[in-house]
Parts: sequence; C-alpha cells; structure tokens
Amino acid sequence: MQSQMLSVLIVDDEVPIREELRLVNWASHGAVLVGEAENGEEALDFCTEFVPDVVITDITMPKMDGIQLAHMLKSQFPEVQIIMLTAYSDFRYAKEAIKLGALDYLVKVLWREEELASVLNKAREVIIREQLHKKNSRDQLRFQQSDIFNQYLHAGSLTTNQFISEMESAGILLSFPFRMAKLVVRVALEDVLFLDRALQKLLSELEQMQKQRFIWLLSKPGEYYLFLKDPSNDLSILTKQLEDIRFFLQNEILQQVSYINSEVDLFVLISHSVLEEKELLSSLKEMNHCSHYGFYEIQQKVALIDQFAFHSLTNEKAREIEKELKALLYNRKKLTDFLQRDFYDWCTKNRFRPDEIKGIVAKWRMDWMKEVKGIAEVEVSQELAEATSLSKMIHVLTRELNTNDNIEYKHRFEIRKAIDIIEKNLGDQLTLSAVSEEVGLSPNYLSRLFREETGKSFNEFMTDLRMEKAIHLLKHSNLKVYEVAEEIGIPSYRYFSVLFRKWTGLTPKDFRKR
Repeated sequence: MQSQMLSVLIVDDEVPIREELRLVNWASHGAVLVGEAENGEEALDFCTEFVPDVVITDITMPKMDGIQLAHMLKSQFPEVQIIMLTAYSDFRYAKEAIKLGALDYLVKVLWREEELASVLNKAREVIIREQLHKKNSRDQLRFQQSDIFNQYLHAGSLTTNQFISEMESAGILLSFPFRMAKLVVRVALEDVLFLDRALQKLLSELEQMQKQRFIWLLSKPGEYYLFLKDPSNDLSILTKQLEDIRFFLQNEILQQVSYINSEVDLFVLISHSVLEEKELLSSLKEMNHCSHYGFYEIQQKVALIDQFAFHSLTNEKAREIEKELKALLYNRKKLTDFLQRDFYDWCTKNRFRPDEIKGIVAKWRMDWMKEVKGIAEVEVSQELAEATSLSKMIHVLTRELNTNDNIEYKHRFEIRKAIDIIEKNLGDQLTLSAVSEEVGLSPNYLSRLFREETGKSFNEFMTDLRMEKAIHLLKHSNLKVYEVAEEIGIPSYRYFSVLFRKWTGLTPKDFRKR
C-alpha cells in the first residue's frame, strides 16, 4: 500500500492541533510532512509553489475557511486529495466539503493513528488510480497522434491541410514557422525493440518533467519525432535544449539497459525552419530519408539536418582510391596503416555516402581474398555491411587482413585493467563510463582502444564473457534460467534468452537438455 510516498500539507489556525499532527510518525504511513499553514489563503499560496498530494485542513479558520479552501483547491489543483479536520459541531460542514470533493474527514482530538493511516491509504489509492487513468489517456492520445503522423508521412493518405487539421484536433497545433526534431537511436537491429520500450517510457517521463514543453511521437521503433512548443528562433538555444534532452536519455538508457550487447548512441536531427504549409511534407521527408547516423564519428550528436547529409562518390574519386588500395595489395602492414590513417581521413574529409564507401571496400576485399589468399568463392562479410561507423568498418577489414599472422600481442595496461574489472564484476550492471572512470580514461577513448586491442567493442567483449559463464552455469549448476541471467548481469530473462539463442543456436532450456 505504501509504494507511493505522499506529501502532506497541514492547515489549521490552532497551534496545538498543528503541533499534534507534527508529532505523527508520517514515514510509517508512507508520507512526508511538507508544510503548514494557518488559514486557507496561506495554504493556497503554498500550493502555487509546491502542490502536495494531500491537504489536511480545519474547517473553521479566519480569512479563508476550509470549505472555501476545498472549493479553490478543487478548482485550481484538482489532483490534491483533501481531508477535513472537524469538531462535532462542524459535521454538517464536513458533509458539505465532501460534496465539494473532499475525500474524508477526521474528528479533532478523538482521531487515532489507525484512522489517519486509513484515510492516507484511501488518498493513495485514489491518486494511483487517477495517475493510471491519466497515463492511459495520454498513451491513447499519443497513439492517435502517431497514427495521424504516420498516415501523412509514410502512407500518404492525408493531404497537408487534413494532417494539420487532424493534428490540431488531437492536441498538436502547428504554427508556422516552426522547427521539429528527430531523435534516433543507433544500435544493432536485434536490440532496437528492447530499447524502444525503455526509450518511450523515458520520453514520456521527460515530457511530464518539462511540463510538456515538447510532444513526442513514434515514427517506428528507434525513431521519434519531437514537436517543440514555442521553439526558440535562436538555433543555439534550441540546440542546447535538445542536447539536454539527449544527455538525459543517453545516460538513463545506458543505466537501465547496460546489458545490451551492441553499442548504443542517440542522435538528434533539427529540421530547417518550416516557413509555410507547402514546405511541411518535403521537410518531413528530408528528415525521414536521412540515415547512417554517426557513421563519421566526428559528427555532433545534436545538429541541423545538413550535418547528416552525405556527398555522392564520383567515378573519378572511386578510381582514385581503388588505385591506391590496389597498389598496396601485397603489403599487409602498409595496407593496414593506409586504411587506419589516409583512408579514414579521406572518407571523413569528403563525407561520402556510407553505402557507397562500403561498396568500394567490399569489392576490394573480394579482390584481395582471391588474389592474396587464393580463395575462389568469397562470401559477403555481413559484419562489414552492418558496420555502424567508419572506425568499425575499418576495424573489421584490418582484423581480417591480419588474421592468422601469429603475432603475439600484449594489451596495454589500461585495457588489461578494464578486462580485469569486467571479469570480476560480470554480474553487475557494468557500463563503459563506470569502467573508464576506474581505469582513468574517457569513455570514448577507452571504447576506441578496446576495439583496437581486443577486436571487439566493450559491450561485445562483455557479452562474450557473459555467454561463456552462462554456458558454464547451465552445464554445472541447478540454477533456474532466470537466475543464470541475473548471475551474469542480465536482469531481462527475455533478452537473455534471445541473446543466448543468437550466440549458441539454442534456447537456454534446450541447451541444458542436450
């Protein structure tokens, strides 16, 4: 019953009554006393600064009595639950207050702790029920808004005028000129759905925390559009607001789903100013077609959509880089250095479309495998095709170039220390930022070093260790599957089962039955 802590305001002009209530062990009732007032006017002033969950008020008071206060509270702060303090002579007033919306009453001097506990629990039940109703109503409204939005953008079943009219009916007024933003999560495809639910919850919480300064809509799992109320014309101010939103979401999501196998990153695209109705659809489509977020890591995480645009790779530029790659075909060391430095700089400077860069690399890889390694039938590298960043793509390629070279390699101290921390704390909710703090490096630098020296991302390395330990526990312990998941630091049984099956080809239960 006491899962939700209640904030309580006492209102009474009699000092002894306030002192008596002040001595109550409020914490034992799942409540906290947040203030006192001598009359209704003081109570209303208090509520304009901080709205309590419960107001316990006397009926007969100077300046503004309890009946007037109850009327004003229900008018201005309808979510507040009111409990009246009454003397025998005030019973008829108490009944009037209950008609106005007061929840219950206590008889002065005669009330007992059990009665107070009972009315507080009654208030808690009403508050939780109303919160749930509001949440369901908001969720239904958001579903309606998102459906209208997707009909317009994706299905093309609404004209611009129809879209604007229906959005207004659903509570979103588009007043030109305005800007909108698109929040995108970059993560492995198989992890998007696990993150989507957590992100939707966080966005809703943030929307309420910021008193609905923005409204978010779902485009598809992992992509969300933000409609900002009264967005600043100053782009630097708007960018700062969106950076704060991104920072909050990024930190919370990394804490809540630290067990996710793939690396998680969030990007926010800001639209150009939409000056009039006829520009709306083209502006939305421009944002919708933008992809490959963060492929070039030097990108800002929050920026105008222009920053996420790429240049097409001309035939002349393609031939130029193909010639340089071919010249180094048989010199593995120089080739590795070229890819990690010159090729990286060339791609970053020119910002070519990632799919075109991957096409050149895939073709060159095929030639290299045939000519140097003598492999007639070369399979397409799925890992190369799915690389989410330029660094990742180059790493996949150079790792393949240097496979089976029998080079003895010793990790640098910070990486050895990070690995030791991971191995010793595998059952905890480890994050890159927490480990980087332990080893004295920035998260970004540790992430890059980790991939360079282990051949895997931080999350991939940790997942491999977790799966190895899970296999051991399933073979050599009587722990239930969900207990195995918790033991290796993955609190989501469903996610553990999906990950384990991907890693071994079997569900945990089937693996144990073998």
